[in-house]
Amino acid sequence: MSDFVTATQCVAEIVDQTDPEAVLASVCDYGHDFGIDYVFIGRLNPVMGDDAPSHFFKTNFPETALSNYWRQDHVRIDPVRHRLAGSTKPFRYSECFRGLTPQQTAYLRDAQKFGVNDGFVVPIHARGYAPGSVIYTAKDALTLNRSDEVCLEIVARVAFRQIEKTFETQREAPLPSLTDRESDILQLVAQGKTNWEIGTIVNLSEYSVRDYLKSLSERLDTSNRTHTVSRAVQMGLITL
Repeated sequence: MSDFVTATQCVAEIVDQTDPEAVLASVCDYGHDFGIDYVFIGRLNPVMGDDAPSHFFKTNFPETALSNYWRQDHVRIDPVRHRLAGSTKPFRYSECFRGLTPQQTAYLRDAQKFGVNDGFVVPIHARGYAPGSVIYTAKDALTLNRSDEVCLEIVARVAFRQIEKTFETQREAPLPSLTDRESDILQLVAQGKTNWEIGTIVNLSEYSVRDYLKSLSERLDTSNRTHTVSRAVQMGLITL
């Protein structure tokens, strides 16, 4: 079966999905045949302003990798993100790794510990929006020909829009709000602080911090502290 036939089948499957997790699963299954291990679909660093869209993302990256990414503030130094801002055409990871700062070099070594050694990035730009992307990454070197890249781009663009539509629909409903203290606590969780450390900083007992996090988890329908931070970021409730 040709690459374009399987890409078309994947696209047909995606457009029938209304659940972002199902869209992500379809893209991950499709990418697996190309040696792709992890997929990121979304938009980070929202444009600021009253009318700016919230950012969103879906990914199958391990929770430990996501937690480390936020805690180390890697979003600000990630060379892939820097390249993404000025690129309209897909690019390979290798194109991002020239002239890196010491911080960026350390970041790449850190990423490799989580199995990110190669990747293919599809930038998605729209006027008035922060750059979006679909990022395919792999533990081993990717061997993609031009046909492979075109098919991955087609699937990426359809999947991005399908997930974006879901988040747009969700944003039409009233979003939960956070108090300043709740926002501060989540920011500190994202930095990797323990409940005791957070309590010391915000002048609460560690048990009160635990109760705050339990309440936030129930309101945001999350399963653990990292998931709570990720959900708050997705919903635009905090910016890291």
